[in-house]
Amino acid sequence: MEYTKGKWKVYTDNMVGMTDIVVEDGTGFFTETIASIRRTNKNYKANAHLIVSAPKLYEALKVVKDALENNQNNGKEALQFAIKASLFITDKALAKAEGK
Repeated sequence: MEYTKGKWKVYTDNMVGMTDIVVEDGTGFFTETIASIRRTNKNYKANAHLIVSAPKLYEALKVVKDALENNQNNGKEALQFAIKASLFITDKALAKAEGK
């Protein structure tokens, strides 16, 4: 699956009443706008953080799927390790989605 790579960030422009999801190039400049959210909805911040976390959530799901598939037949200890690693990765991705 192809999507815009880079660091997705929430950028709020108080002058126009919009919150943008932008891609930062590492030097503080924005190279692309992924989405714009009008701040008329009380959940705009949560929505913005959820969109920003989409790449991390996608990558986390791929890692979890691979870890579980690759260890499903390797015995109980390997599967337990895969589950613990999967929980760690999903916790990080969920924290990003929650804006933490």
